[in-house]
Amino acid sequence: MQIKWLYVRNFRTFSELSVEFSPEINEIIGRNAQGKTSLLEAIYFCMTGGSFRTSTNRELIKHEQEGFFIATGFEKEGERISYELDISFDGTKRRILFNRRPCESISLLIGQLLGVTCTPEVQNLVKGSPNTRRHFLDLQLAQIDPLYVHHLSRYGRALKQRNALLKARDMRTISAWEVELSNSATYITLCRKKVVSKLSVWLKSFFRELSLDSTNATLDLFYDTKVTNAKGSSEDPEEIRNYFLQEYQRRRMQEQAFGSTLVGPHRDDLHFLRGTHAFRDFASEGEIRLAALSLKLAEWQQLKEHTQTNPILLIDDFAAYLDKERTRKLFEIISRFGQIFITAHAAASPEIQEQKKLKTFWIEQGKCINSQA
Repeated sequence: MQIKWLYVRNFRTFSELSVEFSPEINEIIGRNAQGKTSLLEAIYFCMTGGSFRTSTNRELIKHEQEGFFIATGFEKEGERISYELDISFDGTKRRILFNRRPCESISLLIGQLLGVTCTPEVQNLVKGSPNTRRHFLDLQLAQIDPLYVHHLSRYGRALKQRNALLKARDMRTISAWEVELSNSATYITLCRKKVVSKLSVWLKSFFRELSLDSTNATLDLFYDTKVTNAKGSSEDPEEIRNYFLQEYQRRRMQEQAFGSTLVGPHRDDLHFLRGTHAFRDFASEGEIRLAALSLKLAEWQQLKEHTQTNPILLIDDFAAYLDKERTRKLFEIISRFGQIFITAHAAASPEIQEQKKLKTFWIEQGKCINSQA
């Protein structure tokens, strides 16, 4: 996977910007609030149809403008054709063209441009809310499995309907929504359990490398779902589907008091463990950041294995994550990856400068004042 070029207009601080990227390392340099992160945000928008900093597209429009436009061209490994993606937002509606054809749904966009994004808030994967960790799993699975997106959408719709019926204490049609819930909940749960087991293997490896300690740096992932607690390690879809159906029926009276569904993937969580203990309960801030960063690297590796393609990697504020020694180790690891985009406040580090295919961009007041290959 390789982004060849990017064009943005009236997006964040950019009035207009056009850049061509290196196939390997792209370092984006500049002071605070000059547009470094906004450049990564534009790439992320092409990957997901949204921002990693806000859920409101209107906030992405440059001040005193009516809308924004983003276009990019990219290639996929093993394919001889090029792809072009155009996204516009007029303040009300988002429009997407993929190879000049309308793309009506975000679900059709996700997975076309594979990538992993790491921001300074990465530690929230460990110590943040369960919703943060569920979103992490959902986005990764959405990039590799269109059917997962389908079931996630169906589950959200059925959950909303069942909750409305619980609040209204109206049980006349609730059974039909519970059937739909149980079908999609089964698919979502099994996919999440499978991907977590694979992520756990790579998490351990990257955490050991970044910790610079091959003996004491142990870390595990555990997907916490009531299905596992009730059914052990069962992978039988029919058994899990029946479990959900029985739970929805059994809990109806109790859930009416809450007005919400208390069982299902929307209540599950992802835990970091050292032995049998919660990692975040005794880990330092540095270890927590290291664990979260290792999970993002594991995400990249899992995407690569599943798609046989090198996803792009976005790292915002490269120097914010680790001390000097571990920063050197991180760069040693990611230099084995595919195309990389890094933002930083200062000029390239010696480790990066040695790379033959490095391209550096200096961003100032929403403009690329210089680029150097």
